Amino acid sequence: MVPASILWQHHLTAERKERMICDTCGRESERVARVVIDQGYNRLLAKPLWNCPECFEKKEQERRKRKEREATAQAAA
Repeated sequence: MVPASILWQHHLTAERKERMICDTCGRESERVARVVIDQGYNRLLAKPLWNCPECFEKKEQERRKRKEREATAQAAA
């Protein structure tokens, strides 16, 4: 899995004049992103939620922690 920080370094490198709104915090941002598919994660049919870099990183950390907890729980069972 590619760390979110690396994704942001390569994501939308061209500068944009228009600003987009983060669906999570409501702030304007030059860049927004979302994870659609990852190992054990599929949000293709879900309502798209676009996140600014800060919210994207926070959500990625939460998702990784949740995945670790689930793996630990499965190993203990």
